[in-house]
Amino acid sequence: MRKIFSFLKEARVELSKVIWPTRRRTIRLTAVVIVVTALFGVFMGVADYGLDQGLQAVLDATEGGGAQDAQPLQIPAGGEAPPEGAPPGGEQQGPVQIPVQPTQ
Repeated sequence: MRKIFSFLKEARVELSKVIWPTRRRTIRLTAVVIVVTALFGVFMGVADYGLDQGLQAVLDATEGGGAQDAQPLQIPAGGEAPPEGAPPGGEQQGPVQIPVQPTQ
């Protein structure tokens, strides 16, 4: 029990040595933190948007339009011979969709 009281007494002595900021200084520094945080957030948002647009442009240029232009090819199931390389047996339920990339 003495250790607890000794700790609290020493903590009080140390806290009395602290130079506490004035109310005006605290408000001013808080405003600075809020403004810097907002500016940094705007900067990060603009950088993210720019990098996203740049990467999308590179991907569109290398893929010839991207996957948005691809239309799936539908093959009806049942009654037809299975495609080459298909495993034998087993009926399929409904049409099979095969994504097809547009030719360049």
